[in-house]
Amino acid sequence: MQGVNTTAGMIFRQAIKDKLIKDNPQNGVVVPKKRKTVEEIEKDPIETKYLERKELDDFLKAVREHGLDLDLERFYLLAFSGMRSGELLALKWTDINFKSNEIRITKTLYNENNNMKKYQLTPPKTEGSIRTINVEEEIINLLKSHYRRQSKTKMKYRHELEEYHDGNFVFSRPNGYPFIQKRTDYLNIPILLKKLPLTFLGIHILV
Repeated sequence: MQGVNTTAGMIFRQAIKDKLIKDNPQNGVVVPKKRKTVEEIEKDPIETKYLERKELDDFLKAVREHGLDLDLERFYLLAFSGMRSGELLALKWTDINFKSNEIRITKTLYNENNNMKKYQLTPPKTEGSIRTINVEEEIINLLKSHYRRQSKTKMKYRHELEEYHDGNFVFSRPNGYPFIQKRTDYLNIPILLKKLPLTFLGIHILV
């Protein structure tokens, strides 16, 4: 079908040049994509898009031993909370209840132009994505330690940086701005996976 459509387009364009027709009858024509049959789908091998439990344990061990600053907190949250990367980056300290071990998900980070200063906080795609999740005590303790360290960092950079941005983000750059979602350099996955016989399939492999 695609070949016929391409050939017809060439014929009609030449006909317009030769002034045989005024308009291209092909304009507005949409060639439907071929959909796989049930039989074809069932014959295709199933891709593994998530880590098995043993692989996840090995990966988190590599994070503990070789991870960069905050890798442990971020990866644990992604792995055990079901949180999406945009939700993780939009997380603020007011979203965390340290007494009940709960995290409230109400927003996601959007940054169309990869400019850290022009981020937007938008509602999740669906109302069902607005939720409260319970997290393990181990993760809460990691976040508590991170909060104490970040408080000291804030005190330092507020005085050193003229454009310090205090957005109260849980995971932020030294200048206070959130990380950019469309780039994966804020997560150390490719480097860590070199320590293991695993393939980089994206952040979603953790959830």
